Amino acid sequence: MERKGYIGASDVSIILGESPWKTPKQLWLEKTGQIEPEDLSNNHAVQQGIEMESLAFPKVKSITGIDFEDLNDRQFSVPGHDFIKARPDGQAIDMLLEIKTVSEQVIREYHKNGVPSHYGIQMQTQMLACGVSKCLFFAQSRDGNNIFIDTVEEDKFLTSQILDKCSFFWKAVQENKWTEPDPVEKTYLNGEIEKDTDDNLTEKISKIERLTEIIKVYKEEEKKIKIAEKELKDLLKDVDGYRSSKFKIDWMVRKTSSLDKRELEDYLKKNNTSLKTFQITSKSSPFIKIKRNEKTNKKFTP
Repeated sequence: MERKGYIGASDVSIILGESPWKTPKQLWLEKTGQIEPEDLSNNHAVQQGIEMESLAFPKVKSITGIDFEDLNDRQFSVPGHDFIKARPDGQAIDMLLEIKTVSEQVIREYHKNGVPSHYGIQMQTQMLACGVSKCLFFAQSRDGNNIFIDTVEEDKFLTSQILDKCSFFWKAVQENKWTEPDPVEKTYLNGEIEKDTDDNLTEKISKIERLTEIIKVYKEEEKKIKIAEKELKDLLKDVDGYRSSKFKIDWMVRKTSSLDKRELEDYLKKNNTSLKTFQITSKSSPFIKIKRNEKTNKKFTP
């Protein structure tokens, strides 16, 4: 398919510098006809993905209950920016569908890290073109039955970056003059848009280093606590029972520190108190694991 005359949704992540496969300048050279793009018509993985795409629609419906229409490569233009075009795989009333067919290893990476940024940018562009605010990302394994599914919502700050950077890039294509774009601004976790000054950046780095050191200290303390807990449990093996300020618990067989939860709750209720109160007042409560309806030969003695 001829793609020199416009920017496709999959091109946008390249323009924003988020593509793992291509740089903005390589894309500019392709769009200006100075180099030929890679021919993927004989790529087995790509062709297999195209063949398996139709299989994803019934899977998505069975999982989400949403009946997406197969758009069959239909193209949409971003309003006011006709040089940006998108081809989502499917569409429901207020949501798009993007399908990927990948290896088992890549599926596992998605489960660990979420939707990759370059696909997130592609879907933001599709939402811009179709005038919706949600897109469902569905990845299926070409090797097995594993899947990954997630919803990406419209990010207005990111879409403004998309329009700005794509306009800059397209002007460079039309003028046949390459200009290195400015870095893409990032959205902060609190949702506010701000630019880092040198002082702000230094302060953030300092906070990151300080918090990292604090976490290291806490982790070392956790190790010490676990060692102390193990020593304490070993010492308590020879003790006949645990005591709180109000109650004593004994059992006939001390293989574990568990007892029947319902029996204890009934006794506490008769004495106008609760399990929560008992656990709060008991010094040994961190070492008592209470299981409901467990078949046991332990004896509860108030």
